[in-house]
This record gives sequence, C-alpha cells and structure tokens, in this order.
Amino acid sequence: MSESDWASLVANTYELNSHWDTPPALDACDLFYVQMDERHHSVTLGLDAPLDAEHHEGEQTPVPNSVEFYLQFTDVERLRVKGWQAPGNKHARLYRHADGTIRFSADSEGSHLEFAASTCRLVELRARRVFSHD
Repeated sequence: MSESDWASLVANTYELNSHWDTPPALDACDLFYVQMDERHHSVTLGLDAPLDAEHHEGEQTPVPNSVEFYLQFTDVERLRVKGWQAPGNKHARLYRHADGTIRFSADSEGSHLEFAASTCRLVELRARRVFSHD
C-alpha cells in the first residue's frame, strides 16, 4: 500500500480526488484539529495539505494552494492519546487492519493518537489561497 492509498479507505472522496491526481501522503498534511465525540463514538480530524497550483490553473483567482479537509471516523474504539504537542506535521498513518477495521495513528515527539473505526468519510473540504509572510 503506497502512502497515498489512504484515500481509498475514505467515503465521499469525489471532492478530494478533484484536487489531486494522487492525494498527498498524510505525513505531508498538517493535523490541526481533533474532535472526539463520545456520544456518537466518533472522531473528526482536520488536516491541511499543500496543493499544486498548476492543477487548478485558470479555474479561479487567486489560484488555491492549500486544501483543508475533515475526516470523520465512526464506531471508534481502542482510542489512545498520550501527550499532544503543537499541531503540525506528525507521522500519520491510515490503513485497513487484518480485523477489517480502519486504523489511524499519528505520532511525533511528545504526541501519540491512535484508534480503530468501522468507517471513515470526508465531511468537509475547502480549497483556499494561503499567503506566506516570508
């Protein structure tokens, strides 16, 4: 399984697929949002990924260079969190486990998040232009 195959585990990926020929590896995304909902046994993750402006050239002005998207996982179990440092790039992995569940994990120095879920779906996506202060 390649690093961009994670998108094959996500339902509702039409919008996601319209921004990339091959979705970026999760490690290339900034994990900036985590919401755990114990009432619905769900976890929602917010990620931000760079976008190749050439893919959208001529479609809109200004041309977007970033995509913010949210993945919602349902029937979450085996949730583990240990520490949480500043948001940003974390070693993230999304894969199908041998038991059939979808597994997510994200690690960086001082941070660890992992869980199993029965489904994952794209619930929101926004392409936008992010301006650098450099």
